[in-house]
Amino acid sequence: MYVQLTDLTDQDSLLRLDAHGKANDAVVALVIDASAADIEKIDRTFFAERPHLIVAAAKEHPELDELYLEAAALDELARDERLLETDPLVEREIHELLANALDYLHSRVSLLLDPAAGAIIWFSGTTLHGEHRGFAAGEVLNRIFTERFPKTPTIANEQIVRRKVTPATKSARKRLMLGILERSLVADLGYANSTSADASMFRTVLVHTGLYDQETARWARPGDLVQRDSCLAEVWREIADFYGMASRHPKHFSSLTETLTTPPFGIRDGLIPVLLAAGLRAFGRSLAIRKNIEGKWSYVDDVQPTTIEDIAACPDVFELEVFDLNEAQTSVLKAIISEFSPVRDNVETDLVRTFHDAFLAWQRNLPKAALTDRALGAEAKGVQDLVRVTGNDPVDILFRGLPDIANAAPLDMRSRDYLSLARQQIEGVTEQYIAIAVTTAQQVFSIGYHDDAQDLLSAAMRWASELHPSLLHEPSLDSVSKGIINRVRGTETRRDTDASLARALSAMLVGFDFENWDSVVARRFARELRSRIREIEDTVMTLHGEKMDAAPFIIRRIATYLARLESIVGPEAAAGMLNSIGRS
Repeated sequence: MYVQLTDLTDQDSLLRLDAHGKANDAVVALVIDASAADIEKIDRTFFAERPHLIVAAAKEHPELDELYLEAAALDELARDERLLETDPLVEREIHELLANALDYLHSRVSLLLDPAAGAIIWFSGTTLHGEHRGFAAGEVLNRIFTERFPKTPTIANEQIVRRKVTPATKSARKRLMLGILERSLVADLGYANSTSADASMFRTVLVHTGLYDQETARWARPGDLVQRDSCLAEVWREIADFYGMASRHPKHFSSLTETLTTPPFGIRDGLIPVLLAAGLRAFGRSLAIRKNIEGKWSYVDDVQPTTIEDIAACPDVFELEVFDLNEAQTSVLKAIISEFSPVRDNVETDLVRTFHDAFLAWQRNLPKAALTDRALGAEAKGVQDLVRVTGNDPVDILFRGLPDIANAAPLDMRSRDYLSLARQQIEGVTEQYIAIAVTTAQQVFSIGYHDDAQDLLSAAMRWASELHPSLLHEPSLDSVSKGIINRVRGTETRRDTDASLARALSAMLVGFDFENWDSVVARRFARELRSRIREIEDTVMTLHGEKMDAAPFIIRRIATYLARLESIVGPEAAAGMLNSIGRS
């Protein structure tokens, strides 16, 4: 765009010009109505700090104002009907004068628009470009930009080397980034013999430049590119350092994109997403990408092409944390990953993200209460707290939280051993609930018996042996109570185990298996089983008839109450109370 100023030393005008240029995110070319003497008064520092501004200053004042006023006055006269009616020759004479004025004005303006005329001096940064007589405007600008961006790499794809790409190119770019992220270990990224737009982009941007070896499926190192394109080698080194070099504080993607798009590199915005995706896959080994969401930095758990495009569009809201792992730490991290996923995804090169994916997959397959039950063990409780506090951020888990609870250095073997023990405890939650259910059921079926059964099956079958088969037809009992009787009576013929009987009781009493248990369900199971057994025994004791023997149940109930009474008043007092009841 072209903006005309009258005073190069007017700071207010210059600041407005600067704001205008930044708002349009473009290089601003200036046609300045000023004398050659004004050039010496230019604040070089102002322009040096604003490389998006270019000045085209006239060596001599073109005196355009008077010429413009003369042309405007003649144009006004040509529309004055009263004047034109005074003489038939007036109109023709005015139009001739106006044509001459416009021709002269055009010739004077051409001096400002044509660098070959030698009437202007180009100013960029702190550099004055001479008369450039004989050069076209494009050549002048080319010389300016060559000096401003001396390290711009050569990438022969005009569809993507743009500030803004077309929707079709953007779609092709997304498909290419998907290939980079998911098929980097596949020769040709899967584009062999393909003629699609993204395949063309793959070859021009990645293969022909040397960034990617399509035969070995290997990404280039910065040093590999020096002979081919030293400028691209420097760009690639900036990207490699950003993704691969650890720092004390998180890095912001805005620092990388600003470096790549400003002098001396000048990478166009359309190309940035592809370079970001390629760099992540080529150099990302142990890192974390986070996004600022409502003031909180949250781990990006799934990097997709849309994620990369969001980073390129809004780099300020994304940050990167890189970790420099030594050989021992790398070995421990791989061992931790194997704890949660024995089979590694070879496509993912970032070990931190690999741990995150394996850890989440492990959690998804856990029983309902695995991460909430607080009685699984100290290590399990520590990991449960980590998951709750960190929100599964792998960096907070591996490098901050885990060392604290394991009393270990980040990623040493004590951390790995702690996680291994916690995993076993958490995975054992189902077995723990099975044990609770078996113990609870054994105790319920043994109430009132003087000799405790050795196992649940023995206790249940002993209890069921005192029930008459006709009880299954008693209308006062519902289907659940009858189901318990029928299930316990058939344990011997079904060849049950303690666990299988407890599992069947769980299905009848609480409606689901042990994988969906938690501490609340465990208490509910015990309460429901006691209630059902009591209901069955009460039914037996209220029935009359030769086939229904209530005596064993009444005796055990009395024995239970007597034991409670003895615990309250003592054995002797309880015996006296019992005798008094018998005499009455």
